[in-house]
Amino acid sequence: MKKVKNYYSYIHVSLCAVTVLSMSSCSVVKETAFDAIADTITDPKTGTHVFTREYDTEPYQINMGEIVKSRKAQKKQKEKELLKNYDKIQISN
Repeated sequence: MKKVKNYYSYIHVSLCAVTVLSMSSCSVVKETAFDAIADTITDPKTGTHVFTREYDTEPYQINMGEIVKSRKAQKKQKEKELLKNYDKIQISN
């Protein structure tokens, strides 16, 4: 009888170990998947990354400053192109 009790305790310990390892691996997989997804999300108008972080240990932050700067720069570039092409439009009319 004593051997049977030890056998069940080994099964119990191994099941606990497998559960702990699977839970930790799930969190690692979840974190890796979130990192991959966060790196691919970009602003549709400018193409700048939406989520950034300085170090791997810090949480992600929304990159609003860079998004606003890039949108303003894109708007200025379009205005410059319109002014540059304005003479061509006037000549063609």
